[in-house]
Amino acid sequence: MNKASGRQVPQSSWASNLNCLGDANAAADLVPMDMDTMLTAAQSQTGLQDYGDDGFREALSILIDSLNNEAALNLTGRLIAKTEISRLLQSRLAIIDTEIRYPEIAQEKINEPLFIIGMGRTGSSILYECFMQDPTHRAPLAWEKKLPCFDAAVNQGYRAANPIDPIDWVNAEAKIMYEVDDSLRSKHETHAHLPEECSQLMAHEFQSGHFFSRNNVPSYALWNATNDVTPALNMHKRILKILQWQKRQVSKASGESNYQPQRWILKYGGHMACLPQLFAIYPDAKVIHTHRDPSVVVQSMTSLIASLRLMRSDSFDAGSAAEMLNAGMAKGLGKVIQERSDALVPTEQIADIHFSELMTDTITTIGKAYKALGMPFSDTAKTAIEDYLQARPRTQFGKHKYAYADSVDLERERLRFQDYMDHYAIAVES
Repeated sequence: MNKASGRQVPQSSWASNLNCLGDANAAADLVPMDMDTMLTAAQSQTGLQDYGDDGFREALSILIDSLNNEAALNLTGRLIAKTEISRLLQSRLAIIDTEIRYPEIAQEKINEPLFIIGMGRTGSSILYECFMQDPTHRAPLAWEKKLPCFDAAVNQGYRAANPIDPIDWVNAEAKIMYEVDDSLRSKHETHAHLPEECSQLMAHEFQSGHFFSRNNVPSYALWNATNDVTPALNMHKRILKILQWQKRQVSKASGESNYQPQRWILKYGGHMACLPQLFAIYPDAKVIHTHRDPSVVVQSMTSLIASLRLMRSDSFDAGSAAEMLNAGMAKGLGKVIQERSDALVPTEQIADIHFSELMTDTITTIGKAYKALGMPFSDTAKTAIEDYLQARPRTQFGKHKYAYADSVDLERERLRFQDYMDHYAIAVES
């Protein structure tokens, strides 16, 4: 643990020492981030040249400027951020290359995908994992979302020229995070074979909440909030089509001639801000909206964001971060209520789940959601979910202790979110 701004910064000793060296030797000089240089480097690393539509460059430019000038990244943070952008650029090149070489991918149909939306820390992650246990469902795993075209079973020629193991790469990213801050395990579990949020798919367009949840980049966050999300959602769908096509090729190679795609299961709280656009891209989508007392959510989310940002920077303003969360969530939740009330989105395709009910009787609550959305809840799915829950206790990595809880005025936040709580009859948590 090292000290910064009067707070304990939860960095391991090696990360703290590395950042100390970065302070002495100018981290920005050691790990420079320049868009043109990074674009060229990714092309050299992959042997590919085509990035597709140039629209993503504006977002990338603003992101890199914000990282350089606003995020106060330490040496560890610059290494993580630059490596992440490099991975995304290499992956984007591979996506475009795969679409060009296999034009039939565009004909893939994504039928009735199920999206889990809502505030973070509302049980959406465990709900996501439960829905994955239904054999008729498929959730893109972390490695598939981050490196969708690096599947050796399908793209053997590409992998031969670029011998990167996607699972090793994604697991390495996760292991580094946990080594920098071990407390993160109790707040957010991730590895290559767990599902990740849609923000990872949309990040290939560099238009995603993923970046400002991990970095203090207000200029980028403002740009992201005020620009049309449609290009990022289109990229989201393109990647799902690639993953579905790849599975079809694997099935054909194994002798399965009548392959039927599974229903895609996806999750991202950021979709609350753009439900009309989401339904425009996926007209037959089904949506589950998870609900919980927002004042508790803000405490949990502030603690999580503290860990994510403090592994990249030695400064964290908890009050500012909490206010950013509160304002964004309040706007998003109010927008969903209004759009559902005004039938601007297909309300019959949306079901609600309360955190308290999910924790009290998980199977019954999930069954109600299946019924509300017209989805069959088979005995096979029910048994698989029960077995999964039995084998995966909630606190396997310890209980999440809310850091910076004193930065959240619970009474003030309850007043801010009172209309939302009244609308959905949400119970107050102590």
